[in-house]
Amino acid sequence: MARIITNQFCWSMAAARVYISALQLLLHTPSLASPAPSPSPSSAMASPQVSMLIHAIKHVEDRHGFLSDWRASDASPCTWSGVTCDKTTGLVAQLDLSNMGLSGPLPAGFCRLPNLTSLNLSNNSLDDDVFPQQLLACQSLLSLNLSVNHLRCFLPDGIQNLRQLRYFHLQVNNFSGALPSGFGNLAQLQSLDLSGNNFSGPIPAGIFSLPLLSFLDLSGNTLQGQLPQIFTTTLVHLDLSYNTLLTGQIPASVAELPNLTFLDLSGNNFTGLLPQHFGQNLQYLALSRNELNGEMHGAITQLPQLTHLDLSGNLFSGQMPQMLGSTSPLMYLDVSYNLLQGEIPSTICKAGKLEDVTLDKNSFSGSLPQAYGNCSSLISFSLWSNNFSGEIPAGLWSSPKLSLLDLSSLEYLDVSDNHLQGIIPPSLGNLPFLGYLYLSSTFLQGTIPPSLGNLTLSLVRLQISNNPLHGTIPPSFGNLSSLSYLDLSNNSLQGPIPQSLGNLGFSLAFLDLSYNQLHGSIPSSLGNLSRLSKLHFVSNHLHGPIPESVCSLSILTLYDNNLTSRIPTSLGNCSQLISLDIRRNHLEGSIPDCLVMLQTLWIFMVGYNNLQGTFPPWLSKISSLRILDLSNNNFFGNIDVVKEIRAFKTSNLTDANIVLEEYLPIDSKGKELNFAYVPKVMVSLDLSGNHFSGSIPFEMGKLIRLHNLNLSRNAFIGSIPPTMGNLLQLESLDLSNNYLAGAIPLDLGSLNFLQFLNLSNNQLTGKIPYSTKLSTFTNMSFDGNPGLCGFPLLPCPIPQAPTPYIETHHRAGSWISNNVSLGGFLIGYSTGFCLLCSLLVYYSNKIVETCNYECKHKKERTDYKKSNHRLELFD
Repeated sequence: MARIITNQFCWSMAAARVYISALQLLLHTPSLASPAPSPSPSSAMASPQVSMLIHAIKHVEDRHGFLSDWRASDASPCTWSGVTCDKTTGLVAQLDLSNMGLSGPLPAGFCRLPNLTSLNLSNNSLDDDVFPQQLLACQSLLSLNLSVNHLRCFLPDGIQNLRQLRYFHLQVNNFSGALPSGFGNLAQLQSLDLSGNNFSGPIPAGIFSLPLLSFLDLSGNTLQGQLPQIFTTTLVHLDLSYNTLLTGQIPASVAELPNLTFLDLSGNNFTGLLPQHFGQNLQYLALSRNELNGEMHGAITQLPQLTHLDLSGNLFSGQMPQMLGSTSPLMYLDVSYNLLQGEIPSTICKAGKLEDVTLDKNSFSGSLPQAYGNCSSLISFSLWSNNFSGEIPAGLWSSPKLSLLDLSSLEYLDVSDNHLQGIIPPSLGNLPFLGYLYLSSTFLQGTIPPSLGNLTLSLVRLQISNNPLHGTIPPSFGNLSSLSYLDLSNNSLQGPIPQSLGNLGFSLAFLDLSYNQLHGSIPSSLGNLSRLSKLHFVSNHLHGPIPESVCSLSILTLYDNNLTSRIPTSLGNCSQLISLDIRRNHLEGSIPDCLVMLQTLWIFMVGYNNLQGTFPPWLSKISSLRILDLSNNNFFGNIDVVKEIRAFKTSNLTDANIVLEEYLPIDSKGKELNFAYVPKVMVSLDLSGNHFSGSIPFEMGKLIRLHNLNLSRNAFIGSIPPTMGNLLQLESLDLSNNYLAGAIPLDLGSLNFLQFLNLSNNQLTGKIPYSTKLSTFTNMSFDGNPGLCGFPLLPCPIPQAPTPYIETHHRAGSWISNNVSLGGFLIGYSTGFCLLCSLLVYYSNKIVETCNYECKHKKERTDYKKSNHRLELFD
């Protein structure tokens, strides 16, 4: 007993208590060396195990009742959920409490069970910020799995005490700090998974030298440094991906590991060239999103087992090896986002197993090899944004004329953003599993084949935008019951919008028919699209009213059409509406007050219509409003209510940016700017081109979030409020073409972000204040104010000294005026003459004497005349 105490003296007190408890348990159990009787419910040795297990989970919350059969009254725990006992000894050997929804602190008392070899607590909601020291006393453990919980501990250096450990999994938690060097002492370790945590610092070199390690996954952390040159040859699976601070070159010793089948080093900062050699057993190779450069040399064409190759997001240049895939059973290939060029290999599908090809964002050119049309295993094919030319191989369209072709498994096809030609073949409608079809930004011509409507159950996304397609939208699209995304924008489509699109009520969420030549009215059947959230019909020839049935949207864009009638009150029911843009139509009447119900509204744009009335006071009650455009209508009255718009004043704009998926044109900085999304901090107010009058509210200076303010072409009077100097975020200010008077406030010079200023065509007066910011604007910002002067306009005139006014007879006044002028002339002449003389002093004493004499007598004559004038004035 003394020897045991001596050996354990260096332990912490907590670990010592666990050890003593284990000894006490052993005193109640028979020796493992002697034959053990079969366990029975009444066996005395099982009772302590029951109490230990019940005690271990006393702080664990079992919300789903998986541990309801754990009863303290039971004689044995061997029939309990998650408990496995050794059949010989009756002692608990394994605990598997995974996927039970358990919560609370990490239970550590299980280590009091001396024969416990496996502990699995994965996929729960256990939450702890301290790694229990008691777990380090589980020295008989062979497997420890704490993965997929909410643990946020540091791993202690004492991890090396678990010397028997073979499988250690902590993935998908919030563990942090450096990895303990003690991992290098776990000589029995075969599988180590610490992925999806927040571990930092360098990787202990000893991990890569563990003699039995075959599985190592450290991905998804913030580990840093360079990789060592020596790796254990037992490694089969190595994943170090997405540790963005791992740097240096990829060691050749990694690529050449003889047993390695899986290598993923993606999402790091590795540089240099591809390794010259790879292990012949490699099946999965992913080096994407690094800084690798050079050419893709032939080493990757000589891997007989390779099925997955991902080199995307690097700086590889030159051509792809033309023999790629000739000896490999490739199933997945991704070389997108590189600098590759030339023609693509025709051998990639030689083994006949290729399913997924992604060649996006390179500079590939030439025509697509016909061999791709023979690749019957192909499921996904994407090559957008290259320089391919010619026609698409007939096989990719599954031409029914080619009897040996069968692309019936094709699910994803993306050939957008190339220079491909031809028509969209009707045979695409014969691919029963085609779910994603992208044909945008090519030179495809002709019409949209109605046969695409045959893909009734498979087609989910269809994008054929930015092509010279003509004809009508096939009514058969109303049969696409799985379609959620339809984009036919930027073509030359004509005719009406099919009523049949209203049949997609349970699927269609996005519809964009913008920039075509569609005419007719907006079908009322679109009101049946209960899932529709984004509707874009920009720049067509649509007419008639806005359908009252459309009210489930978050974004409605009908910009630049010929819509008439009033704004429907039913829009007030669109409780999720974020953006409403109905500018450049022929809408009339007032804005309905019921739109105050749109409390999620960010963007409200009704400019360039025939609307009328006063400024809608309910707009001040929408706290989310960011962009307001009432321009070029017939609104009148004052704008005092503007000062109450909450979103223009608050500094707590915490919402995310709005992604529009359709460019939003906003008049700002003197021109029309297009925004693909609306930043959460952008705030714009455009009231230009109306009949608003009165003065600009003094409280306008409280709208501190404004980036764009346009009040031009109205009838505002009074002065520019100096409080506008408080609008420190302002980038564009247009007050032109009003009746503003008075001086320009010096406070405007403090608007450091101001890029556009227009105060022209008002009645402003005085000198333009000098400031670093105001001096950057040209005369165009100030023209049309006759009383305004100073840079960049004409200099202000020099102020004249005031002449005293004395009421007298006309003759006396005339005589005084003439003689005062004469006196002024004599004084000026004498002063100038004296100054000239003083400059010549340097050259001649004689000249100096003459000048002094002349100056003296001139001064006397001047003084005499001035005294005579004064006498005569008061005589």
